[in-house]
Amino acid sequence: MTTIMRLTFVSMLMIVAAPAYSATAVHIFDCTISGDASEDQITVAATKWLAAARSMTGGEQFEAYILFPVAAQTNDIDVKFLIVAPSLKSLGAFWDGYSDDSPAARVDDENPGFAECPDSALWSGEKVE
Repeated sequence: MTTIMRLTFVSMLMIVAAPAYSATAVHIFDCTISGDASEDQITVAATKWLAAARSMTGGEQFEAYILFPVAAQTNDIDVKFLIVAPSLKSLGAFWDGYSDDSPAARVDDENPGFAECPDSALWSGEKVE
């Protein structure tokens, strides 16, 4: 129930904030690697997911990053997955189209058990020139 409420709240914030800000949107997922999944498997799965996400409305210009800790206090987080969108509006359009039969969801279903990402945070950023 908490996850549903959190996702609803984030979606509402994105809808309200999208017209006000055109800054880069960064969605950061905190994940734990499940079972014997390797970093290479996680990277391949993320690459497939990004290709699928880029085929969807709002995701055309997504960038993605996988952060594996080298020297960090991670509090049981094995990996962070970052989606970087050109705006909150594009990220909102992507999540609006994310359904059980969307390309990105189908890729999620192909890689069950590699990682669990129960927590996420949405950030807005400005590039420093």
